[in-house]
Amino acid sequence: MNSLNNKVRLTCLVSFMILLDQGIKLYIHNRHMDKSFNILFDFVRFEPKINTKYSWINSLFDLGIGKAVHVIFAVLVLISLLLVYCFIAKIYKVTKLIEFSFISIISGCICSLIDKLFWNGSLDYIQFKNLFTFDLKDVYISIFEVIVIAMLIFNYKNIRRLDDKKIRYEFRQYIGSFFK
Repeated sequence: MNSLNNKVRLTCLVSFMILLDQGIKLYIHNRHMDKSFNILFDFVRFEPKINTKYSWINSLFDLGIGKAVHVIFAVLVLISLLLVYCFIAKIYKVTKLIEFSFISIISGCICSLIDKLFWNGSLDYIQFKNLFTFDLKDVYISIFEVIVIAMLIFNYKNIRRLDDKKIRYEFRQYIGSFFK
C-alpha cells in the first residue's frame, strides 16, 4: 500500500508541475505575448518568445535538427528516466532528495515533450540579458542538474564504494524482467 501511495503522490506532483508550466504558457500566450518588461533592473526581463529550434543546443549551434528527432529523443530520455527511477525505488532506498530530483526531471522532460508536440517549440519568457531565454520547464531540469551535482560532490566517498558492475548487472536483470 505504501508503494501505491508513493506512486500516487509522485504522479500528483509531476502532474501539478506540468500543469503549472503549461498553464503559465497558456496565460502568457493568450494575454502577454506582445509585452516585455524588466523584472530585475535590465538584467532579468519578461520577454516571451517561441523557440522553434526545439532545444538549447540546437539553438546555440544552429544545428538544424528537426522536430521528429527531438520528439524521439525526449521520449527515449523519459522512458530511461522512468526505468532508472523505478529500478532505484525497487532495489535501493529512495530518499526525499532523490525523489524530488526525479520529480523535477520527469516533469521537465514531459513539459519539453508537450512543448515540441503542441507548441511546435517552447514558449520561453524569462530572459537573462544577452544570454538566454528560458521557462519553468528549464528550471525543473536545472533543479535536477544541481541536485545531482551536489549529491556527487557531497556523497563522493559513498559513490566511490558502489560496485558499478553489480549495479549494471542488477539493472540489466531489472530490464530483462519486463521481457519474461
